[in-house]
Formats: sequence, C-alpha cells, structure tokens
Amino acid sequence: MSKMSGVKPKGTSAVKSGGTSAAESDRAQFAFLDGLGRIRLSGASAPLFVHTMTTVDISRLDKVGTAAAALVLTGQAEIIDLVIITRTGDTEYMLTTHPSTKGEVFAWLEAHAELSDETGAVFSQLELEDKTKDLKTVAVYGPAAHTIIDDLAAGELDATLGGRCAGLCTLDGLPAFVFSYPLLEGGYFELSVAPSLSPSLEHLLLSFPEIDPASWEEYCAARQAARTWFSGAERSEYCQPDTPELSALLRTTRDFVGARALKTL
Repeated sequence: MSKMSGVKPKGTSAVKSGGTSAAESDRAQFAFLDGLGRIRLSGASAPLFVHTMTTVDISRLDKVGTAAAALVLTGQAEIIDLVIITRTGDTEYMLTTHPSTKGEVFAWLEAHAELSDETGAVFSQLELEDKTKDLKTVAVYGPAAHTIIDDLAAGELDATLGGRCAGLCTLDGLPAFVFSYPLLEGGYFELSVAPSLSPSLEHLLLSFPEIDPASWEEYCAARQAARTWFSGAERSEYCQPDTPELSALLRTTRDFVGARALKTL
C-alpha cells in the first residue's frame, strides 16, 4: 500500500522544516481489517438470542450505538471467541469476531438459532447474516486519530457519536459507520464503508501527513501489546475463562450457554 501521487495534504498537524514529520505523539496509523468476521443479528428475537448465546450484560447495550465485549462459550464453558457486540438498531446487533474463529462462531450461532421447544421455535423472529464481505473496515488509531476523523466529519464526530460507541457519519462525502472503543491507547476508531468506497476512504486517509499505513501484522502486534487481542482463538485447543480479564466478561446472571459448566471449573 503506497501513498497516492497528487494527494493534497489535509489536517492541521505541523511538518517540521527539512521534511521531518511531526512528533510521534501527534501521529496516527491505519490498517484494513479484512480478517475480522462480522455477523449481524436482527429481528424481535435478537436481544434474547444475544443474551442467551453470549456473556454480555444486555443492559450495557441499552441504546443504539452502544457496544461491549463478551465471550461466546461452548456448552462446557470453553471459549470459542471473545467478540465485540455493537447495537446497530432497535433489534439489531453486529458481532465482530476474531479472524480464526469467524466461521466457527457463525456455525455455532446458526445451529442454536434453530432451537425449539414444545411451544415452537425459541428464536422465531431472528435473522442471522454473515456480513464479513459486505463491509470494508479500516482501523485508525493513535493520538491524532480523533483529529483526523473529526476533520473528515467536518467537526461533527463527537455530535454524531453523542457519547456512544458507534454511529453513521459522512466523511468528506463518504457514508461510513464509525465505531470507537478503547482497544488501543491514544484513540481507536473503525470506519466501515461499502467495498466500492474503500479506495476513496484510503485516498482520504493518505491525504493527512500525520498518518501512516500499517500492515495487518503490525495492527495485530499493537493489539497484543495492549492486551486487547484474544490470542486464545488462535490455539488449537479451547481455553477456559479462568483469568481475571476473561472472568470479568461473565455476567453475574448465569443464564447463558455454558453457564452451568462454570460451576464445575
């Protein structure tokens, strides 16, 4: 990925004489997140399904645009993945999964979506969709991230988010879904657009002199260093939620898949 010629630099960060870039504290990086999985859950049964299939405290997702981390467990309380759940509508949620487990998570949710009892389907009004290929997402992170995205949003970023984690925003004419979550220090945003708009988004980001492109490997390394990357998903064997960081994601009401098995751990 290289800078495009003829791009007029934007932003207000200074560039020192002699071509030296601004201090690291005034810079940002961006990386395309093609590896992550995106699963959309929608319908009147979606809140109950999210409550049942993940360890999230659903009360934390009380408004559209809120988000929370949660675990997806097997019936034996083994971790399939650590996911980020974003409420994107009144009865709509987006799950972001680890690259190594996106297929397994989808299959696990799909199997449980068909559950029924003597009264009929448990989740009768639920639509489960794999949206991984329908969105192109780039992470923008670092001290200058907020300034850059706010510039693209014509100064309306904070008003658009309104204290929430996510919202629809126009970035220099491009419609985008903006997500902000404390995954990396200094500022972290994910910008999702239609695949056809991805080159335009990259062009806009590269027009800022204070931003540098990062590889997928560099992005993963940054997340690992910040301890916000679930490396357990990359192992051949399941792990248990037996560390303080993972057990903190277990809600106190033990009425989710895998909760009964937690008592034996």
